[in-house]
Amino acid sequence: MNPRAVQGDTVEDPEWDEEAMPETLSISTQTDALKVKKKSHTSLFTLDIKKEQIIDNLRAIYARTDPEEFWKLTYPGTYDFRYAFHNTKVVSPRTPLTPTAERIATLNDVVADFRRAFVLFVDILKSIDQLRDVQEDDKMKIAKSRFAAFYWWLCSTWSAKAGCNGVCYSNGSYHPASISDMPKSEGKHGVRIEYVDYSGVSQKSLENLVEPLRRMELSDEERIVGAVMVILADPVPNVSTKTEKILAEARDFYLELLGYCIKLPEEQQGIRVSTMVLLLASIMELVHLTTDNIQLSDVLHVIDLGDWSQELRDHRYRRQF
Repeated sequence: MNPRAVQGDTVEDPEWDEEAMPETLSISTQTDALKVKKKSHTSLFTLDIKKEQIIDNLRAIYARTDPEEFWKLTYPGTYDFRYAFHNTKVVSPRTPLTPTAERIATLNDVVADFRRAFVLFVDILKSIDQLRDVQEDDKMKIAKSRFAAFYWWLCSTWSAKAGCNGVCYSNGSYHPASISDMPKSEGKHGVRIEYVDYSGVSQKSLENLVEPLRRMELSDEERIVGAVMVILADPVPNVSTKTEKILAEARDFYLELLGYCIKLPEEQQGIRVSTMVLLLASIMELVHLTTDNIQLSDVLHVIDLGDWSQELRDHRYRRQF
């Protein structure tokens, strides 16, 4: 039926073609849709460029080194956490990261690794755009509460890649999980183990974190973006409402960025991201073990790095859910 006839109009135009109208509308609709689609593609392309830039920036942070003449410089003294955060040279120079697990670690290796990991942590934290507007006191709370989790992710992903039976460090050494492999020295009372993992955290890290990561065979992109996700993964206690919102937005962004790093079909991508997120529970168990037993010679080996490090260890992580 002619729609004009329904309205009582007389149909006199022999050129009128009822089939032409839908076709004309279709062309117009398709044109509009094409414009929207083109705009959408442009936006996605721009977003992808931004994601690639962030990933490249993270790669550059891991590759960043100070000039070799600074590697052996030391800054004796005691520094509070805030000063160490903003002046990382007093903690450690940026030496090359070589997580190759070529030798069993000495106590000096462990101390050096802990210091170097802290500097890497600070560099990454300062690179997160969303956190630049966070007030200073809240930044310190974020740094104190999230370093331990970041450190475990770092060591565990390195251990998985290196394939060592223990905890891999940044300086070519590793802490063996087996007591029989731990370094020994001759003393007045006979042979003694230089440092003992009393709480068994090395073995737990292998079973609950390193082995699953090894099976996943993470790409470099997944490792470095995953490290940021670990920093942002859980709420930080006692920060302002504004900071909580900023952290939540940053968390969502880096979760999406982690998905972008996984070059798999959407369904498999979601499963892989979920698996990585579930590993955070294992990381938090290790964090609790090391802070609960920090007075023992566990994987952190009661490192004395001054007041700021004591403050770091005293800042107990508290889950809010």
